[in-house]
Amino acid sequence: MNADDLIWDANATQGQYILKGKYKESPENGMIDQSLEAEVKNVVPGTVVNFSVDGFKVGSATADALGTARLNIDLFNLPDDGTGRVDGRRAETGSILRAYRGNQGISASFVPRP
Repeated sequence: MNADDLIWDANATQGQYILKGKYKESPENGMIDQSLEAEVKNVVPGTVVNFSVDGFKVGSATADALGTARLNIDLFNLPDDGTGRVDGRRAETGSILRAYRGNQGISASFVPRP
């Protein structure tokens, strides 16, 4: 982590389910590294959970023996859009992180980390 990192967090609890997400853009040598971490807890072990940001599916994960489904995505050396942000798909303040299976799911909005 460096002082120029831009970080957003998303958190929600719905019944037994807990959703946490972190989106980060890190400037490195004139390019930007992008990462997304998302997890949902208290899922039935072995359940495949899909994750999306603003309706765009970003991946899926299988819940482990403790009932946690975790997704980590890292993209490196992406171009800058001229404003210091990633050029292309990215999360914004208010973007919706969703963990779901079929039509059941839990959602949270990304907010900038202070």
